[in-house]
Amino acid sequence: MYVNLGYAVVATDYAGLGTNFRSAIMDVRSNATNVIDSIPAARSAVPQLGLRWVAIGLSLGANAAIGVAELEGQIRDPNYLGAVAIAGVADLTDVYERLPKTESMGISELWAYAIKTVYPEFDVRDMLREKALPAYEKIDKSCGIVASQPEVSAGEAFKQNWITNKFVVSFVDRNRLGKKTAYGPLLIIADETDSAIPPSVTAPVVARMCKQGDHVQVIKFTDSEPGRVLGGSVRDQMAWIQDRFAGRPAPDDCH
Repeated sequence: MYVNLGYAVVATDYAGLGTNFRSAIMDVRSNATNVIDSIPAARSAVPQLGLRWVAIGLSLGANAAIGVAELEGQIRDPNYLGAVAIAGVADLTDVYERLPKTESMGISELWAYAIKTVYPEFDVRDMLREKALPAYEKIDKSCGIVASQPEVSAGEAFKQNWITNKFVVSFVDRNRLGKKTAYGPLLIIADETDSAIPPSVTAPVVARMCKQGDHVQVIKFTDSEPGRVLGGSVRDQMAWIQDRFAGRPAPDDCH
């Protein structure tokens, strides 16, 4: 769709994927840096690309897109025009609180993997119970969540008081959005059909961003079928992106 409208699409090759090294999945700072670095890499491969660009991300990529905006607060690339975050803007602890504790989601093991990547000295056994370790080991050898055998519920995976572990606390704080001023406008598309990250979970993040002076528009998307927000919000995405390239003022729901 974007290509047919004349845009070049750069898909970021996140550090660690397809290699023997760990992936920094869920770590906003690492993922956002990878996105920013992919732009000059793409121009090196295809010199005729235009200079101006926007970031767009879905689910985990939504936090990465906002991470790009916050890093650009320091870089201030004049060719960066803004970011679109779709169905994923939330604090990690809020996402965990909404997980069904009786189901095996794989999130607990993935979270432990992410923390271990950023803090190699972290011992996953301080966070995960013994029955969750097989799933963790599978994630360590794959590109994402792998169903545990036998299944381990989210409630069974974590040890008591795991949330107070110093590495967990540091990782949560490191990935809290709205602590650094974003550069350029933001469009956040919240999915009201998403039970894990509904608009009510996104709202505190937006409130922090607005408080520090960020320029944010929020669209709450409603659809009868969960998971269709990416396709269902196409008109909103395209209208916002076209306006950024045209130099028009961006809507701001903060003020």
